[in-house]
Amino acid sequence: MPSKPKFDANSWEFTQRMIRLGHNRRVKQYFRDISSDTATNTGREAVKTSLLIRDDDSGIETMNKMLYFSNYLDRDFTATYPESWQVQVGNDIPQLVIVFRNADPKSKSGDYPLYIPHYNGNRRPKIKPYEKGDHWARWTLKDNSRLIVNAKNEAEAVRVIKQLEKYVKRKYRTPESPGLVTGEVAKGTYKKFKAIPLRADYYPTGKKSNYPQWREYF
Repeated sequence: MPSKPKFDANSWEFTQRMIRLGHNRRVKQYFRDISSDTATNTGREAVKTSLLIRDDDSGIETMNKMLYFSNYLDRDFTATYPESWQVQVGNDIPQLVIVFRNADPKSKSGDYPLYIPHYNGNRRPKIKPYEKGDHWARWTLKDNSRLIVNAKNEAEAVRVIKQLEKYVKRKYRTPESPGLVTGEVAKGTYKKFKAIPLRADYYPTGKKSNYPQWREYF
């Protein structure tokens, strides 16, 4: 059998391929409600089709598609950084930073990080949307690191904590009482809206990690 052609990582063709694959992956994630890559029946379908980079696109076409997508559609400019906690030994706690976004595509409220300390490393976490608001739940772990959620009411905040606790390494978990406490901040501090997960960044050594070891999009 003939051997498969090998890609030369130093070649311009290889770079073009990586650009195309990376850009198209982001576009498809943004338009994840549309399965077709060629449909033009609706305005949204036409926009997706027009922004995908094709094999025969010129350099100018490729650049324009990337510029339009990044400037007008893609709002994933949020940089994450590992959290640190006031009472702890060191800043090397492995953690997952989950970036949430307002479900309303017209909203300009920004993105919101949520930190899971002592993350167990699961590469495919099942993260669900929640209703953000002025009530909070705080779960303090055995080393005083914390998992904090702000939600529309106490029940919703506790629900999210319980959903995420399975991702904390078992040896750091504490019983719900007294480890889990709830409260409310001043009304209006946080807008109430449905927050949907955008991506998760994993930092295996906490603040000692300059970049996430891996990133998962939802």
